[in-house]
Amino acid sequence: MNKQGKITTGLLAYGMSGKVFHAPFLCGNDLFDLRAVVERTKKNAYADYPGIVSYDSIDDLLRDPQIELVIVNTPNDTHFEFAKRAIEYGKHVLIEKPFAPTLEEANELFALGEKYRKHVFAYHNRRFDSDFLSLKYVLEKKFVGQPIELHLRFDRYKTRLVLRYLKKLKGRQPELCTIWDRTCWIKRCLYLVNRSR
Repeated sequence: MNKQGKITTGLLAYGMSGKVFHAPFLCGNDLFDLRAVVERTKKNAYADYPGIVSYDSIDDLLRDPQIELVIVNTPNDTHFEFAKRAIEYGKHVLIEKPFAPTLEEANELFALGEKYRKHVFAYHNRRFDSDFLSLKYVLEKKFVGQPIELHLRFDRYKTRLVLRYLKKLKGRQPELCTIWDRTCWIKRCLYLVNRSR
């Protein structure tokens, strides 16, 4: 913790999740000090957070001795590699979903965290979406009977977005961009199935 008793934090990206989810939370919470972000091309963070340090590379941010916690909010197929590197640099990590592509890689991150005495956290914010919390509340209070059917839907049809992702992948694991990024809906279904037993 820094002199003010805050956890000095760095974001590995300032795209949508960095700008919309992480940075506002970090700056609005007295426990955190958002010190730096990685912005390889466009330098937008300074306009939103004057005084923030904008690094050109992940390694530059990881070398910053003031940063204690690193938020891994990069493309899905990079989470394991960047989280591992951050731990090896002596940083605590918070990893967006998907946490890791395989159980073995997840276990490796936890083992590495133990070795370096660093915390390894999973960030699954979808558990706190108001629609799911409302449904959970209604079911737990028994305002309705046992559900027999559930319709979950995710609307995001943008061919431009898909083409952009496919271009970025360049032979990397495309399944991580789609299947693992939607696991929050599977977890919702599992919650409903398990509560009915």
